Amino acid sequence: MDILNINDCIIVDIDGINQYGNGFGEYKDYIIEVPKSNPGEKVKVEIKKINEKDKIITASLIEIIRESKNRINRCNINNCLFCKSPNLLYEEKIAIKKRFIESIYNLEFIGFKVDYKFKNFITLYSRVINNNVKLGFLDKNRDLFVETIDCPLYTDNIRDILVKNIDIINNSLNLEAKKSIYKISLYYSEYEKTSLLVIELYKNSDISFFKDLKLEVTSFYIKSGPLFFINYDKFIIEKIDELDLKYRIDPYNKIEERELNSKILTTLNSIFKKIVPQKSLVIHANNGLTTLLAARCSKIVYSVEKSLSLVRDILFNLKLNKVENVIVLKQKIESIIEKNTEIIKDIDTIILHSINSDDIESIAKIANNENVRNIIIVTHLEYLKNYIEVLSKSGFIFNKNNSYAIDRDPNNYYIETVLSFKRENNFKLKIRIKK
Repeated sequence: MDILNINDCIIVDIDGINQYGNGFGEYKDYIIEVPKSNPGEKVKVEIKKINEKDKIITASLIEIIRESKNRINRCNINNCLFCKSPNLLYEEKIAIKKRFIESIYNLEFIGFKVDYKFKNFITLYSRVINNNVKLGFLDKNRDLFVETIDCPLYTDNIRDILVKNIDIINNSLNLEAKKSIYKISLYYSEYEKTSLLVIELYKNSDISFFKDLKLEVTSFYIKSGPLFFINYDKFIIEKIDELDLKYRIDPYNKIEERELNSKILTTLNSIFKKIVPQKSLVIHANNGLTTLLAARCSKIVYSVEKSLSLVRDILFNLKLNKVENVIVLKQKIESIIEKNTEIIKDIDTIILHSINSDDIESIAKIANNENVRNIIIVTHLEYLKNYIEVLSKSGFIFNKNNSYAIDRDPNNYYIETVLSFKRENNFKLKIRIKK
């Protein structure tokens, strides 16, 4: 076979896994990417996409001719690309992630205890099949719907609640209403044994079908476009036991699994105890969990968040945890730099949840304040080198021993980092001599 075409089947030896979790091998002059394949395997694949410029072919797994010794048959859902390498031993995934980390900057790695049945939040897409709502994963790039509610990543409670409520939906709604459902999200709180369910509708759907729908959950919302309609509501409270920290699960804002929150916050807490901040500035405060931890060590905390709904969450969570030494500011980071110079002059510690590369320039401006001694940044691994380069110009050194890489998801290859920077003790003196 001299020329490769879409839908051709070839046999490939898988040599490794890339940073996206796809197995890869060489075939003629091409790199073949094969999701759900593992290093050491010989596989039969079907070509789905050919990138002639970069000589990369994306293919789907048809048959495993020679199986890897590290393969486990935990997930048997065909065609699902929701997670990467679901059938690879977690110990091997950790080794792969550590190699990614080492290629950028070797940090202490914090992983999960298990890589299955740990998620307590799920979003599944809806399709009507044989007049009934079916849930599953959707690959938008391939327009492929994979029907399942048996994903091994989720707790048994999630599955049981979904089964029960999908039966109610199918027995209560007419066909038009069923077809208007775009996706369904469910959160289960282990702390309170309560559940929150959100049904998101297609644009311009008739929400009146759902007003009398009674589901067996604690809190139930209908979402149509940017608007939420409350069918019945009770605050869902989650708790991180090791930190004695409570917070509200709010459907209006992005919901994270408890496990990821716990890992990042526990790491931040250990750093705060070492540096003992006095006056802290938390930027992109989200729902205020980092603010709550900083408040335990600081005399005062300025908590900055631009989203009104998240500001409401911060205020709610401060009251829930009986914290009073926090000033909440509904502002963008640019406004803090331009309009709150007195606050910036007053702080000694900056804590930033970096959501994009634009934050790098902004944090550098604040770091020029000579009173700032410590900067803590939660961000993606890819931004690490940029922050080291920029902050070094303001006299900050990267504190590797107080920085960590955190497994964001044991079945994907995304890595979160908690980075710690401290000002050089003699940096101020160097500036004066230079002047």
